[in-house]
Amino acid sequence: MNELTAKTVRAKYVFLDIVGYSRNRSVEAQTYIINAMNEIAKTAIQIHRIPRRKYIPLSTGDGLCIALLDIDTPYDVHLEMSRTILFNINKHNGMQDNISRKFEVRIGINENTDNIVKDFSGRRNIAGAGINYAQRIMDMADNSQILLSSPVHATLSQREKYTNKFRRFRGVIKHGEQIEVYQFIEPKNYTLNSEQPSRFVSPKRKSEPNLSMLSAFYFAFCIKFKDQVKNLLIEPIDTYALRLTYAYLAKDFLNMFGRTEFMVDPYYTLEDSIIEREVDINKALQIIKSNKASMIIDLADFHMHSLIHANNLSSFFKPKSEIICLTEEGEKLVNTKYPEVIEYVDLK
Repeated sequence: MNELTAKTVRAKYVFLDIVGYSRNRSVEAQTYIINAMNEIAKTAIQIHRIPRRKYIPLSTGDGLCIALLDIDTPYDVHLEMSRTILFNINKHNGMQDNISRKFEVRIGINENTDNIVKDFSGRRNIAGAGINYAQRIMDMADNSQILLSSPVHATLSQREKYTNKFRRFRGVIKHGEQIEVYQFIEPKNYTLNSEQPSRFVSPKRKSEPNLSMLSAFYFAFCIKFKDQVKNLLIEPIDTYALRLTYAYLAKDFLNMFGRTEFMVDPYYTLEDSIIEREVDINKALQIIKSNKASMIIDLADFHMHSLIHANNLSSFFKPKSEIICLTEEGEKLVNTKYPEVIEYVDLK
């Protein structure tokens, strides 16, 4: 089949990939989530009753593109399929205790008149600008977000169902080309990330770092156990568990230090692991790890936001250290501002 005889189709594209696919994942975990993603996509195709002749699945390694061929009804089939995929990924993650088996995707949607071709193996494939732009639109999304092209928005925005459901951006893609993209938003849809994509967030002037005494205790434990970290972090969940361990130890020590800014939750207190301010870090870590993985992750993220991110302290941790290993500047900051904390944690 040459260019003159190639079959032309009106294609709708759902292009998705896995966010952070290889980060902190074994080969087995990567294989598992690829299979899970494929099964979720197949389920979405079945739910929306797409005949086999009406779609072409295209694997991209850590992602997938579903090309829907000459489907006019329903008019929003590509967006509805995307919502179904996000819903079922969320459902899948809720059933997983193993953090490395959980995953999120980002989705780009486009439509265009393109050509059906045959690939090297003789299977149906599709060629044209439509699939390329779908991928570039997807690249501008964050986890659990859906971005659409102008042609898709032009059709959907005329319907009452989608009134006030889009946010417009202007993005730059390959070769400096500028295109309009639209984010699908539903604030009450818990499976959809309706936050503004980070690609389009203007950098803000950062506030000055604010090292509270509670954060200083967290810093102190990062210093105290920095030589043991490699032996403590074995499984992916251990990173979250260690952050949470340091956070609760910081609260325990601040409480013993005689401050009353907070109340220690007796369910999570690590006082049983503290004897005259001596800490068995392995025992403390196991106390935290005895809880459900999803709870550990949520609580660790909550405490990192309140202790570190909200106080603009992230830059005092080494890159890719997962808020566990301090830089020299971080160690100097806590030594200078709270020498009494360093002394209390017995680092002098």
